[in-house]
Amino acid sequence: MNLEEEELPFPVRTGLRVALLRRYFSDKLQFLGKAKEVVRVGDFYDLAQHTISPARGHGRLGGKSSGLFTAKNIIKYEAESTPLLQDIRTPRTWYVASDSTLQFIRYNNLEDVYYRKYCTIDQIRQEYPNLVQVFAEIEGMAPEEVEQLVTRPMEIAMRSIPSVLKIRSLSSLGLSTVNIYFDEGVDIYRARQLVAERLKHAEEAIPEGANLPHGLEMGAVASGMGKIVGYYLQAEGRDITELRTLHELLVKRGIETVPGVAKVISQGGFIRQYEV
Repeated sequence: MNLEEEELPFPVRTGLRVALLRRYFSDKLQFLGKAKEVVRVGDFYDLAQHTISPARGHGRLGGKSSGLFTAKNIIKYEAESTPLLQDIRTPRTWYVASDSTLQFIRYNNLEDVYYRKYCTIDQIRQEYPNLVQVFAEIEGMAPEEVEQLVTRPMEIAMRSIPSVLKIRSLSSLGLSTVNIYFDEGVDIYRARQLVAERLKHAEEAIPEGANLPHGLEMGAVASGMGKIVGYYLQAEGRDITELRTLHELLVKRGIETVPGVAKVISQGGFIRQYEV
């Protein structure tokens, strides 16, 4: 297939590039103005061979695909004149058209996922089940030990609470998280009271050898969508005890003052202790 666009008049060549960009990506003038300068007509032949789309489909590929496609061609055509780009390699990529995504959603009855994409965070929180979270930080334990010695006793202690729909847990290195889901008719503060009453029973079931510096802690009043971000501290010349101390005294307190932050959970390092 002859795709040498240099044989075409300049206006025809530019118009063809713009038409193809509009068909596959976007009508936005800012994008078209820049992309038409860095793509060639032949690039769309390769794009069509790597696009997943239903027969006679008219879906586009979206913003992330347009950025990847444009960046790939900038690297391809500018590498000869720009040594910095010569060692950059792009992975083999397949593109999924929007109508393929919609067909997949309908076929698998996932319309609720598509609906939530356009919900505000407050709407999602209102519709999310009543949830109470319990955390336990455990020093010096692998995930398997955390699961057996801490997480499982907590789950057993919470099972007999009235109106509990399900209990889910996650055991990681030095941290146990138990999520208790309540029936939607239960007031969240009533649910937290019921969980608080069982924390004592859960602590008694945990072996004495398990080192829980802060015991069992309930999470803040929030939904399962409340975990936003994780971070870690790293510094040359400081050991993990100093880093944990800096986190507890400075970083954690600063983040907790940010509006909307309900709780900051610490994990890792050694807690400095003073004995008198």
